[in-house]
This record gives sequence, C-alpha cells and structure tokens, in this order.
Amino acid sequence: MKTQRLLSKLAIVLLCTALAHAKDNPAATARYEKALQQLKSGDLKIDFKALRIDCAASKYECEADPDDIKLLSSRLNDKKFDQALKKVNQLLEKAFVDPELHCIAFVANSESGNKEKAEFHKAVIRGLLDSIQESKTWPVRRGCLRGH
Repeated sequence: MKTQRLLSKLAIVLLCTALAHAKDNPAATARYEKALQQLKSGDLKIDFKALRIDCAASKYECEADPDDIKLLSSRLNDKKFDQALKKVNQLLEKAFVDPELHCIAFVANSESGNKEKAEFHKAVIRGLLDSIQESKTWPVRRGCLRGH
C-alpha cells in the first residue's frame, strides 16, 4: 500500500516536471509559428486545436493579462476604438490564441469601419471556439483559453 502511494506521488512529480519543461518546446514553438504565419496570411483552414495546443507548449503566451482586458474593455466603452486597436494589436503579438482579444479586435474594427479586419477576427474566434467544442473538453493547463 505504501509502495503504491509512493509510486503515485512519484508519477505526479514526474508529470508536473514534464509539463513545466514542455512550455518552451522548440518543436511546438515552430509548429505554432508556422500555423500563425499561415493564419495571418489569410489561411483560415488551419487546425485551430493544434494551434492552441502548440501555443500552450510553446514559448508564447496563450491569454492576455486580465488588467489589459479591462483596459481594452474600457476603451471600447468610451468609444476610443483607435486606441483599443493599437493596444489589442500589440497584445495579439504575444497572445494570439486568446479569443477575448479577437472579440475586442472584432468590435473595434467593426466600429472603425474596418470590415475586412473585423471579419478576420470573427473567423478566428469561430475557429478557436469550434476547436474547443469539437474536443468537448477545456484545456487542463492554465493558459490556453479562458474558462479553465
């Protein structure tokens, strides 16, 4: 019985160690960067689930800081769409798979008359959310998408 508990604890420690080191996985980073480049060039047929998973294992962040989201929401509420767009575009460079950022970018672009950019962000939101719905599970590790 003690041996079994010890082995269970050892397995948990090894799993946690592996997860901690997996955050800067060079292969995942390369796949994420390639898919991101395709997506930014307009290819919406990428595998959004793989994009989220690779982001979680890469050197990149997968969600924006909640304080930045509050700031952006405030700018939208105050109808400061140009300021919101400038900030959200900066944040998307760091946390592209955060659907909340794409929602803000969609609203700000829509309100600014940038219909093509708004539609792009709408498609990215749909791709990210559909990829979650398809898997029927939320990410276990913190960082992929909000709702964890």
